[in-house]
Amino acid sequence: METPDTKNGQIASMLEEGHSYSKIQEELGVSPNRIAAVKKQLFSENSNDTALFNTMGDPDSAILNMENVEKAISKHNSTASSDAIIPSHRTISEAEIKLEMFKAELKHEEIMAKINFLIEQNKQKSEVLKQHNEHMAQKSNEIEIRKKLLERKCRKLIDRCEEGYWETEEVDDYLQDIESLLDSIEEFAIIHNIETESLTGYNALKKIHAFFQEESEDMEMKEEREFLFDQVLKRTLNPFFS
Repeated sequence: METPDTKNGQIASMLEEGHSYSKIQEELGVSPNRIAAVKKQLFSENSNDTALFNTMGDPDSAILNMENVEKAISKHNSTASSDAIIPSHRTISEAEIKLEMFKAELKHEEIMAKINFLIEQNKQKSEVLKQHNEHMAQKSNEIEIRKKLLERKCRKLIDRCEEGYWETEEVDDYLQDIESLLDSIEEFAIIHNIETESLTGYNALKKIHAFFQEESEDMEMKEEREFLFDQVLKRTLNPFFS
């Protein structure tokens, strides 16, 4: 006589074989509710039987637990035979285990590919930052070299302002050289966004230029060919001659 347990075992067997509810109803003459109840019991038992995955936070980051897989394979090999009758509880087949292992391997490869991509991206960003820093350091060094060169030129022009008689042509040449250097300094300051006053000698040249410009205009007005630049006048331009 067929008992409820026997019928339930048949339902479980057909579920494990992948048959649909309609097929099981047709073959065994049972209701969908009974099939659902057997399925619930079947998978409830299975969930406590063998855990194939360890989940770390996100379900997408599940990693195959190889120790449990080996246990499942060992259990399967010890119970399986060519003419074995499928028990009423679910047994994980070797094909299923291999499939899960394959899925886990694919997931691992996907994760590693993302990690390698991020590592490579970080390397590229680090290289770009390194090149930028090297470029800025080189640019800063070039600016400092150019700045010192302009300061040396300022010093040379200031040193040319010697005591004695200055003729009109000498004054004109001197003013022209000062104006040329002042233009270079101001252009340099604009390009590199720095204050002209930060360059040693700039203010001195501005003062000397104003003084000699005034003397040049005075000589022209008086129709004189020279003027005397003595210690008294030189002291008025201190501390530029220190």
